[in-house]
Amino acid sequence: MEFNEFKDRAYFFQYINKGPYPDEEEKMKLYSCFCKIYNPSMKDREILK
Repeated sequence: MEFNEFKDRAYFFQYINKGPYPDEEEKMKLYSCFCKIYNPSMKDREILK
């Protein structure tokens, strides 16, 4: 892989619920990075079973 193949940005969030109601959760960004998105192979599908 080459660096110029990483064109899409991925974000990872943590949802913090501080109250008794489900709609009161707060979203906090933990990490972001560039990634390469590709179609899953049969091996990927077997591992995720």
